[in-house]
Amino acid sequence: MRLLALLSALIMSAPLGAAEIAVIPYRIEDPSAQFDERTGEEYAKLLGLTLALKKGMRPYSPRELEIDMRSFSIDPRRSLSAESLNALGRGRYIDLILTGTLSRAGGLLISESVLYSPVQGRVLARERAQAENLFALVERDVRGVFVTYPDRAIAGARAAAIDAAVVLDASYAMSGEWEPVKRGIEVFASAISGGWEASLRLYITPFSDRKGAAPGPRALSSPLSLKRELASITPKGAAGPGALGKALAQAVDSVPWRDGAGRVLLVVSNSPVRDSALAERMALKARKKGIAIYTVPLGRIGGEEAEAMRQMAITGRGRSLPAAYRQRVYDAEGKAIDVFMQSGRLFHARDFGGQWKGGLFVEGAGGRLLKPKPFLSELFVDEKRHDVTPYTMGERYADIAGARIINRERLESNVESLLRLVGEGHGSSSAGAGRAAAKALLTEDGLSIWIHPSDPALAGYLEKQSAEGRYITLGVTVRMRPDEPYGFDFSPRSIITGIELEQIPGMALTTLREIMKNPGYYMANGLMSPPLWFIRVRVERVERLRGATDIRD
Repeated sequence: MRLLALLSALIMSAPLGAAEIAVIPYRIEDPSAQFDERTGEEYAKLLGLTLALKKGMRPYSPRELEIDMRSFSIDPRRSLSAESLNALGRGRYIDLILTGTLSRAGGLLISESVLYSPVQGRVLARERAQAENLFALVERDVRGVFVTYPDRAIAGARAAAIDAAVVLDASYAMSGEWEPVKRGIEVFASAISGGWEASLRLYITPFSDRKGAAPGPRALSSPLSLKRELASITPKGAAGPGALGKALAQAVDSVPWRDGAGRVLLVVSNSPVRDSALAERMALKARKKGIAIYTVPLGRIGGEEAEAMRQMAITGRGRSLPAAYRQRVYDAEGKAIDVFMQSGRLFHARDFGGQWKGGLFVEGAGGRLLKPKPFLSELFVDEKRHDVTPYTMGERYADIAGARIINRERLESNVESLLRLVGEGHGSSSAGAGRAAAKALLTEDGLSIWIHPSDPALAGYLEKQSAEGRYITLGVTVRMRPDEPYGFDFSPRSIITGIELEQIPGMALTTLREIMKNPGYYMANGLMSPPLWFIRVRVERVERLRGATDIRD
């Protein structure tokens, strides 16, 4: 109550939009070569950027803050006194100061943040947060520290109506995947509906020879109803012959698909496709009804069965996204080795980061897996000696690789990231984006991509930048678009301008080239949700679109 009272008093004395906040670099506990002062500086920039985007606050210039900290004898690595913070805040008319510490433990990053008011001369809030990466950590930090500050309203058209059906494997093969799959479906529903703001009707169609929920379409239109529905399903039995095809038929024929609503059918399965002919027929029927099909084959599905699910998605004008798995093991010297598996193929890499969540393969046309990504080394498994699945790869790795393993971390998958990706790529914001006001060609070192801004003001800004011919910084959100030349585009309603380059941490900057190499990663990872990234590009030309949009545009 005391904290809420203090924060309420602050909000009343300083309007949210006018609040200027200085984020002092976080002190690093137990620094190392990979976890040093620069991480604390990057995290401070990330916090400032997030507060600007989500809360409408004004981050104090990192460059000026660096100069001022020397002037006021402030060293983030040492003790920070109230006197020095008061002097900084009052001397530079700063409303709030945010700082803290960063540490690592058990594979997690931990922040301990302090929000200080130089005006009131007191600490307003303390928050401890932990996450697997800095992007997720900053979200939790901002949500916890600034709990009474409302999120900044995002401009855009009213969310469109969405009908979605989830054909869900409910056999015993799903038991090890059940919790992340349930979370993933909840994330998918939230993403596709714009945080449940759209008119969403979601239908769950489980399949096995012992269904854990009653059959028949039942529209779910709230997070609570979805959570209850998923809780009523228990994986049991097997997915017999034709089970998937019958579930598809039920979803395609029995769901009351609304006219004018976006139509999406999501298939999540860990059981072999035993009747691919029926599944193909139902996928074709779905296509004729305007239902896009996305498939997510889990760890037990590889080879021909994974290809069958890919063909099902292609027929349904969607995409197949095979789940990837990682388990970190430690050798006799204590060095970390990441073991990966996707679509029945096994890989390893030394202490690699989160890029795997975008998938382990470079994709070609139609989502075909062409080759493993460069950071991976493949392990060829003698199937007569080793029956390896993602669920056994950690314990079998020692024999396969000829290594001595002394410890293993828990198995991770990117299922939740994939389901969020599908939701964001086919969500209400894109369905209701409206007619494009212009098309603009962005270029970078010989690469180019068209964007289609729907805001006339943004189109005018891009025209001005095109005339000046210089490089600019844009915030973009990558969307799945199978029909586009690169398989993706940038959401026209999530293009951010006006952010100074010095305010953007290096970890939030990327290039067109990197996005084109691995669009799945940039759809599944990054700052906020949907993930936001910043690129430096030149606006080659802008063409205004008037009247009905020409399909050739």
